[in-house]
Amino acid sequence: MSVLPVSGPIDAAACFNAMRPAMMAAARAALSMTEQYEVGGAIYSKDGKFCYTLPVTQRQTYEIDYRVALPVGATLAALWHTHPGLYPATIETADRLSISDVALAQRMHVPMFIVAVPQRIVVGFHADSFSLR
Repeated sequence: MSVLPVSGPIDAAACFNAMRPAMMAAARAALSMTEQYEVGGAIYSKDGKFCYTLPVTQRQTYEIDYRVALPVGATLAALWHTHPGLYPATIETADRLSISDVALAQRMHVPMFIVAVPQRIVVGFHADSFSLR
């Protein structure tokens, strides 16, 4: 069994007043890492601020599994990962959440965001309202 990478907290100075700018900062950090492999992390809230965890990768093109380490007193606000491109033998494309992405968001009761690398867009699914935004 392989050890999963751990996506841990960033410097508190890089936190934001809302989830959207935290997600956009996470997307920029992920794209600066690699555009070839899936990269993932989380958004958490603490003391009224939204922060992203450090992006991690397993250097795989079509999936990523990782653990999230949050600071004491923080609450998981969202999960995110990149989709580098077209997925073979499926109808999924980079700008669509997979069935497993939606299922994880529903199970965790948090939004799931994907960063569609080719399109340079962020797509989100909110687990409680079952809507894309």
